[in-house]
Amino acid sequence: MTGDVAASSLRSPASRTVDPVTTALVAAIALLRLALTAAVHDRYGYFRDELYYIACSRHLAWGYVDHPPLSIAVLAVVRRLFGESLHAIRFPAALTGSVLVFLTAAMARRLGGGRFAQVTAALAAALAPVVLGNAGRYFSMNAFDLLLWACGAYVLILILKEGRERLWVLYGVIAGLGLLNKYSMLFFGVGTLAGLVCTARRRDLKGRWIWIGGLVAALLVLPHALWEWRNGFPSAEFIHNASTYKNAPLSPAGFLLQQPLETGLGQAFLWFLGIGFLAVQGWRSRANGLLAFAVMYPVVAAVMIHGNAKAIT
Repeated sequence: MTGDVAASSLRSPASRTVDPVTTALVAAIALLRLALTAAVHDRYGYFRDELYYIACSRHLAWGYVDHPPLSIAVLAVVRRLFGESLHAIRFPAALTGSVLVFLTAAMARRLGGGRFAQVTAALAAALAPVVLGNAGRYFSMNAFDLLLWACGAYVLILILKEGRERLWVLYGVIAGLGLLNKYSMLFFGVGTLAGLVCTARRRDLKGRWIWIGGLVAALLVLPHALWEWRNGFPSAEFIHNASTYKNAPLSPAGFLLQQPLETGLGQAFLWFLGIGFLAVQGWRSRANGLLAFAVMYPVVAAVMIHGNAKAIT
């Protein structure tokens, strides 16, 4: 009861109300981004990976050597309904990018941001190179990966800042779908766990909802895990070979310096300030859970650097 009262006291008016004008501006940004992306879908022909994904979608399974099955299942549905034209198979990537714009603005609102903050966040997401480029233009699991990370972050804000612990179940659904889409969702999970363990929100680990959410995620991933086991864990071998022989080794500084190439220089400045804001606000009021978010990025970056992960999508 006391926790609920404390959480309620932390909610600003901006996190409780929706401004119609701000919503219209964010919607305009998202729709314009969708229109601009869709307008160039038929340029330059199929990307080589798209041809591979189309081939995979003709042979549906619970797993593939180099990726899980979710994005392939989505592509199979798209092909069945709309065919294999460039506009058809690339529209899901464009749509996920526009939904990402909405989610980014919504996260800014939940964190107390007003109209300027929400519109700035929407513009930053819409113009990010990773969203305008490979992940937002071509069909691939990367587009869904970005969206599922954003969904996970939004739900985490509701859990940690507003005390809505039952949403750990929804977090489990998102994490499970994320792992069925791309294994990099594990990084998000590691960051979440570190954010909890290193802050006062470690108390969530004593509750039942986070464990129910973990069970939900495990059940969603179970069919794919069984496929991996029956086939000798080919994806583990693929990831090991990629990190050992394919990905160019990067120093920690080199990895971090390439991050702005993904997000954009202006966006990198914004998220750098954002991490600082979350750290300061979280340190001042340990109850609001914001410190957990400040912990997540450094931990995820460190894990990726240690595993020689790619810095560029």
